[in-house]
Amino acid sequence: MPLARSMTSPASHTEGKRVDVDVFHLDEIPGAMDNMGWTIAPKLMRRWFANPLFRMSQDMRKNNARDVNGAEIELDSMTLKPEQYDDQILKMEWVLGFERVKKLAFEFIKTPNWKTPNGVDLLRKRLTKQGWKPGKLLPVKLGHAGMGARELDSVCQMNFHSYIDPRTNMDEFLGAIGSFTFKVAVVGAASWGPIKGNVFTIKKVGLYIRDTYDFNGKYESLGVWSRARCLSLADVAAFYVAAARMDWLSIIKKFLGFVSVSNEDFRRWQDKHYSGGDFIIYSDVLWLDADIKEINLD
Repeated sequence: MPLARSMTSPASHTEGKRVDVDVFHLDEIPGAMDNMGWTIAPKLMRRWFANPLFRMSQDMRKNNARDVNGAEIELDSMTLKPEQYDDQILKMEWVLGFERVKKLAFEFIKTPNWKTPNGVDLLRKRLTKQGWKPGKLLPVKLGHAGMGARELDSVCQMNFHSYIDPRTNMDEFLGAIGSFTFKVAVVGAASWGPIKGNVFTIKKVGLYIRDTYDFNGKYESLGVWSRARCLSLADVAAFYVAAARMDWLSIIKKFLGFVSVSNEDFRRWQDKHYSGGDFIIYSDVLWLDADIKEINLD
């Protein structure tokens, strides 16, 4: 989006008034993020700009796909094309460095919050795909602690919880992720015994994030940016008030070089440049010892 700076020409000039237009390009935002000391957010955005043109469907955003009959099924993360996902940039160590997000993570990983009836049903389905059935004497293994999040999502994921970042002011987590989903996966083995019946013995629990990096919300504001930084949320409010009042003096004094950015701007970028691709983010995995060791499958 361009900003025009009007400059009065000297009287000796006969060409009239000169207008210098300083154009702020959308793909300069990662540089502003660098300037603010952010590390993860600019990598994610640069990945989007570098991707071939791809607009994510609502099904994919919801982790769904369609079978040959058009029925909704779970998306198999292992069928994604390389440009449709990233599992290298987002690290759980960085995620848990934000205290509010860390609090959400460890509330979710408490046993009652992820070992729900629906979660146990999904675990049974995961095990059935691996050849398990009730009463089977030989143990059936499910996953291992060497798996990444995308593999876990396909094989061992048992439950999830989606969140909207409660942050009320801009920081890098809000700038990079915003709304997101924590997922929990279990690795271990299912077996049957005459006393306990059908049980799944947990070896490890894996916690990770699945998120989508897309710009589907047409009019959603993504902040007010310049080449140097983004405005705080308080300053964003003042910026919009000045713009609504057409208070150009305030805009020039306080907000020269800043422009409002929305999802629609990224969609227009795709239309103009035939590039920019949505993708799914998988973090690395935080492996934990479960506070329970067995899940009853009966």
